Amino acid sequence: MLNYIKLNFKLMTKKKTFIVAFAVMLAIAIAFPFLTYIRYMKNFEFNMPAANSVFMANTFMQCWDYLVVIFPFLVVFPYAMSFYDENKLGVKFYIQTRGDRKKYYFSQIIVCFFGMFIIIAVSYSLNIILNSILFPKDGNDYLSTISRYSINYVPNILDDNLAMNVLSKGMSFKYLYINYPQIYNLIITLIAATVGGVMSVAAYVFSLFVRQGKVFILLFSFIVFEIFSTIDTVLVSMASKGKCYLMTSILNYMSTCTHSQAGKNYIYILLVMLSFVIAEILVVKRKIKEDEL
Repeated sequence: MLNYIKLNFKLMTKKKTFIVAFAVMLAIAIAFPFLTYIRYMKNFEFNMPAANSVFMANTFMQCWDYLVVIFPFLVVFPYAMSFYDENKLGVKFYIQTRGDRKKYYFSQIIVCFFGMFIIIAVSYSLNIILNSILFPKDGNDYLSTISRYSINYVPNILDDNLAMNVLSKGMSFKYLYINYPQIYNLIITLIAATVGGVMSVAAYVFSLFVRQGKVFILLFSFIVFEIFSTIDTVLVSMASKGKCYLMTSILNYMSTCTHSQAGKNYIYILLVMLSFVIAEILVVKRKIKEDEL
């Protein structure tokens, strides 16, 4: 299995799609800290934001508006189309006849997961480091709105001013956020990288049944993200009528927010990701049996 993983990892790092996905994320991670710093030096030199609040995964940051758009497609790029490409070229048949089918599929799944995991983890972590260098530790909590430890700081973390009925209230991992905000961002990084990896594998598993057109793999990933986002929108609408709200959007669990995370429950996303993993394993096992017939 290890040799299969090494081979697939080498193939992945040479793929243009992996290089493009990594380059895009690194460009965002590096560019936005400097762009934000320049903007504040010009206009708000004495009111700089805190280093943790300009994290690229903060929903208040402009770069998150771009990430929301590209993430559903980006998870496909690292290695999710590897089986489709090999099947199209006829390589899959020769690899499987000379080796173990189980090792073939599961090595690709492992590499697919870690491909996206690495892209998100490295990009987010680099962004955290740059922000720590450029911005003060105890600046404003998010973009010149609330100063850390001010009278409005705690109510926003605890969601004391929230009128909506929610299942989970207040900031997750409050102790880390208040005392070690950048470590908190690293926790978010690990969660986002894991979610991204699982969704990348989901796209790979779907590709096992695609015979023509890579666009369908991209479309599948977009639709899955969109379904969870649509459910979230519906639940927000229902919450305004008194129903209990649970944040369901997958993208929201790949991000953070520096003032309110009402309805965000990490047990929920853990269960969703476990469901995806179980479904992915079952589908691949069925595919292996079909190939053996």
